[in-house]
Amino acid sequence: MNRRIRSQWERWYPLLFGVVALVFYVSLERNFSYSLPESLDNVFSTSTTLSGIVIGFLITAKSILFSIDDKYIIKKLKETNTYNKLINYFMSAIQYAFILAFISLLGLFLDFKSPSLFHKITFAIWIFSLVTASSSCYRVIDVFSGILKS
Repeated sequence: MNRRIRSQWERWYPLLFGVVALVFYVSLERNFSYSLPESLDNVFSTSTTLSGIVIGFLITAKSILFSIDDKYIIKKLKETNTYNKLINYFMSAIQYAFILAFISLLGLFLDFKSPSLFHKITFAIWIFSLVTASSSCYRVIDVFSGILKS
């Protein structure tokens, strides 16, 4: 893959994966009359907790990057504009994790025992948020590990 295409892929694949997951869920629900599991409370609770942990980890990792601002590798990253890209990826991963935590928290207050269209739309948005947040976190880890390897 050439550098420009790889850069565009790296930038957009979290959202693309989220949209693909959303479309897959909607088509599954439409074509097979898929019903939501009744016990989503544990899923939403775990998702809220995990999102909080991820947010804390990402903020800590980002603050470590800021604290080693005078190191050789950081100076090289800044020269190649990779540093700003990495900081932006950190911010988007943190934002998507906050969105996932918020939607998961809202999901704890909904009764999914008799799902309506509203419940299915809410769950579809949650699926999109889950996949997008996960992909964004993976992107940060992937870029960060590539930097550490070089």
